[in-house]
Amino acid sequence: MKKNNELSAKTLLIIAVITFILRFLIGGIIGSSFGLVSFICLIFGLMRLYRERKQKEKTKPNNIPSHESNQDKLIIPKTDEKNFISTPHIAKVVEYFIINEKQMSLLESECLVSLFNNGYSPLIADEDFNNPKKIEEIDNTATINTPKKWLIARLWLDLINFKDISQKTNTPLNKIIFDYLELLGEQNNKTLITAGLIAKEYEVCDLDDKWESEINKIKNKSKKENYKINYVNDTLFSAEMRVLAWFYKELFNKEFEFKK
Repeated sequence: MKKNNELSAKTLLIIAVITFILRFLIGGIIGSSFGLVSFICLIFGLMRLYRERKQKEKTKPNNIPSHESNQDKLIIPKTDEKNFISTPHIAKVVEYFIINEKQMSLLESECLVSLFNNGYSPLIADEDFNNPKKIEEIDNTATINTPKKWLIARLWLDLINFKDISQKTNTPLNKIIFDYLELLGEQNNKTLITAGLIAKEYEVCDLDDKWESEINKIKNKSKKENYKINYVNDTLFSAEMRVLAWFYKELFNKEFEFKK
């Protein structure tokens, strides 16, 4: 820290300039004296300037990430025909939406993770092409033990099967994805309406930190189970629709819109 009686670097450099000018204006022995003062002030001014800059660098909060660096991390990766069935790419897109959209962030909420780990997940037939459990059959080291992993596995199975069907039947890929989103939308509406009606009947509010007490407002055991199942299903299906609709936009350069 600079002492109160110390001259700043700026002040010393100004004095150096003024005395340097006086040296030539006055001349003689007195002028030479001003020249010496100018030289001394210049040396001390440069030294103090260096010290002040080093002091600022030490006190600068380097450990705080800048807004710009955070923005760089939040840029959504571009989806194209080469990477849309890549699991790492799908995972990056999912992560982007979890960070940036409230509805998608529910995938990592305490409520959804807890319900999912207690067996509340969409009931999908074993033979269905996009049953995430198939991933564990393909890779015995893989475990679908979180809603986010479930979604990534589901999306990957969706997309590789859509591509395979398109190639085998010569059906345009955009039509296959569009028709699937239409079907998924109908399914999602049912889960949303069911969960919504039960929540309204028992005045269940947002499932945030107090989610357990909110769900326990539902005194009817059958309705409580029904609510849990449909809440999880609605959240997962909504997330699946969100990402697939984004892929549809990226691949075919147009927004997905329901017919109805």
